[in-house]
Amino acid sequence: AINRILTSERDVVAGAVRPSGKATVVDGGYRIEGHWPFVSGCQHATSMCVGCVIHDGDEPRLDEAGRPDVIYCYVPAKEVTILDTWYTTGLKGTGSHDIEIKGCTIPADHAVRLFAETGDDGEMSPILKAPGLSLLFHAAVILGMGRHAIDIATEYLKDKTGARGTKVARDAQLQAAIAQAEAKVGSARSYMMEVLTDICGAFDRGEEISMRQRALCRLAISNAHRESVAAVNILFDIGGGSFSYAKNGMDRVLRDIRTGNQHIVADYKTFEFAGRMLMGQPPGDMMF
Repeated sequence: AINRILTSERDVVAGAVRPSGKATVVDGGYRIEGHWPFVSGCQHATSMCVGCVIHDGDEPRLDEAGRPDVIYCYVPAKEVTILDTWYTTGLKGTGSHDIEIKGCTIPADHAVRLFAETGDDGEMSPILKAPGLSLLFHAAVILGMGRHAIDIATEYLKDKTGARGTKVARDAQLQAAIAQAEAKVGSARSYMMEVLTDICGAFDRGEEISMRQRALCRLAISNAHRESVAAVNILFDIGGGSFSYAKNGMDRVLRDIRTGNQHIVADYKTFEFAGRMLMGQPPGDMMF
């Protein structure tokens, strides 16, 4: 099936994890319909992967735990309508428009249960048992923004003369702000790498990823967002009026990182879900 979905090395898949679509069982496959927001890269995609709840007729199918039975369906881009919705404060280049599908039939093997698929040996990949790992790239992007903000601030302000005729780089408050930002971004990255190194070590030893490791993975991702945003806020404040201008780049970093931090992966409820897991309880969220 994958060879029918991705027919060349230039094919691109965009997607939406939120299962806001409907996959009605039909002969040989599913009929897909629904509306999905925040589909980054959809304008360049050759296929879309969208979350759907399986329906038998008009009735949603439930799994063994009584939850909606969710699958992820690969749909050709030509069957998708892109809605021009992505007018935002930041991250304008991601093109994360809404998409809509009004009835498209796909073969059954073009749909997967994202976190329940098994390989040829009948075993589920260890990575799929820790779905939070698929969100690590969010932390990389946000940490990169935080690092870029530090670079902008140090380069722009080191030779700047302030309104009072003195070099701003000699100001103790500015020096402290640069140091605080460095500590926040650096410590968040170090924590992320510590957690990831521990998980990779478990993979190498052939061990199951523990509930604690899964919780810490999502905590590290959320922490990277919060600390990087805090670092950028500190730097923007200390830069004064100069950072209000787009020419030095700090204005764009502020807009982009604030928009990125609105993603559900950084939602404050992450701490609640992770706390449940650290207390030995199920998280109540499929992305843990």
